Amino acid sequence: MEHLLLSNGVVMPQVGLGTYTLKDQTLESVVLRAAEDGYSMFDTASRYGNEEALGHALKTTLLPREKLFITTKLYVLDIYRFYHPRYHIMWRNKTVEDAYDNSCSRLGVAQADLYLLHACWPPVLKKMWRGIEDLYLSGRVRAIGVANFGIPQLELLNQINPRVMPMVNQLECTPYFHNRPAIEKSRQLGMQVYATSPLGRGLVTEQLLAEPVLQTIASQVGRSPAQVVLRWVIQQRLGVLSRSKKTEKVSQNIQLFDFCLTKEQMQAISKLECNLSTSSGIVHYVP
Repeated sequence: MEHLLLSNGVVMPQVGLGTYTLKDQTLESVVLRAAEDGYSMFDTASRYGNEEALGHALKTTLLPREKLFITTKLYVLDIYRFYHPRYHIMWRNKTVEDAYDNSCSRLGVAQADLYLLHACWPPVLKKMWRGIEDLYLSGRVRAIGVANFGIPQLELLNQINPRVMPMVNQLECTPYFHNRPAIEKSRQLGMQVYATSPLGRGLVTEQLLAEPVLQTIASQVGRSPAQVVLRWVIQQRLGVLSRSKKTEKVSQNIQLFDFCLTKEQMQAISKLECNLSTSSGIVHYVP
């Protein structure tokens, strides 16, 4: 396993297991297999509704806490209630610290390694980020960051004059949607980028993995098309979060460090870009 260095000196595994949509027995079996195969970074969120199940699954792995890297995320409804469409907000008698404590309690840990703001909600961005900063500055979490922050959201964050800049930004990055401007902006601001949904979602995943160029390269390197895509991601100095409900796929998704793609293969994969995004759960083209 390779590792990436954050701006504050914290070291993160380059490949982690995402747990979005995984629940109950499926989650436990996937986590157990992942731990056996060498995963040590596990990504969840309060919004996923599986923090408690992940915490239980991690205990069954018998991996010591110091060997684990646990990421969770703060969602706006952990604190606020929104009334559509005018952003009317009501305080729910919870602070960012309350939400963080609840996540840690569900996970069964004293603290998380990385705490992310799950998305940008402009009316409350400053208050939410200040709360996350307070957790970091008080030593309650090792690193902080954001998820799904494109260039407009990063510019809004800059406008609130953060005391601590995010160390991580989780962004969509696939051969169909490279997201390069947001990745480069994140890097300019000192963030390490982790690619989420690197294989796309749903039918888009099936379409992507059936691409002739990926099939050809997979045959050339003796790997699956999915492994080829994940290798394409990490050769761009990105971290990656992959997920699957199938334990055999989980095993394959970490076997990425004993082969490389040539410059020509990397370029061939990059030519698949068509600005097709699935980050919102809805297939759409990004102008």
